[in-house]
Amino acid sequence: MSKNEATTTKVSRIKTTKKNWYTIQAPAEFGKRELGESYLVSPETAQGRTVSINLRELTGNSRDQNVYLTFRMGAGKGHILPTDVIGYSLTATSVKRLVRGNTDRLDDYFMFTSKDGKKVVVKTLIITLHKVQRSVSAHLRKDLGEFLRAEIESNDFTSFMVNLAGNKVLAPLKKNLHKIYPLKEAAIRVLKLQEEMVDGAGANSPSDRKATALEPVDDSKTVSPSPPVPPLVAEPEENLLLPEMA
Repeated sequence: MSKNEATTTKVSRIKTTKKNWYTIQAPAEFGKRELGESYLVSPETAQGRTVSINLRELTGNSRDQNVYLTFRMGAGKGHILPTDVIGYSLTATSVKRLVRGNTDRLDDYFMFTSKDGKKVVVKTLIITLHKVQRSVSAHLRKDLGEFLRAEIESNDFTSFMVNLAGNKVLAPLKKNLHKIYPLKEAAIRVLKLQEEMVDGAGANSPSDRKATALEPVDDSKTVSPSPPVPPLVAEPEENLLLPEMA
């Protein structure tokens, strides 16, 4: 290359956006503890995202390791991402460990309205100590629904979630149901807001279909059955003429 020839420099056309770390913070009812961090361009991009945290991380109690709380991020303030609690769930492995032979598993599905007007979907689980009759299981289901209705409708959603995480709901529930029949476990398997159940990926799962209305059948699109096919009838065999022997 000659000295007079000008040297050219390559300019990258890839635009890089600067990101920062933002701290995800629990609500004030849970002590504003740090739930984690997120690497984002701006705090606005995190609004509406959800994060699931093991309850043991919040309470420090090893008995809570089978429970997860779901939080939804809101509008950021500086480098802090505030959250609201929106869900509660048991791990699938813990449910499998509870179900054993010679017991009855009673699953149920409820929908209540909290004091602050939020629609709450609750999936419950009862494990009896032995096999029970239908009348006993119906009595257990009825008392379970009435107890949860009274608890949810008398509290706002966040206060109820705090009581649920602190075992102030399940402990008296088990005590009341134990008077009807000895139980191995009485728990809330899933609890979420109705809007989260509709917007979530599991809104159309088989366990949720019982809460949806049946769709009407459109008679105009009904395919008429084809006429029956007549059975095949075997034709009689022709008599074979044998040549006469001379």
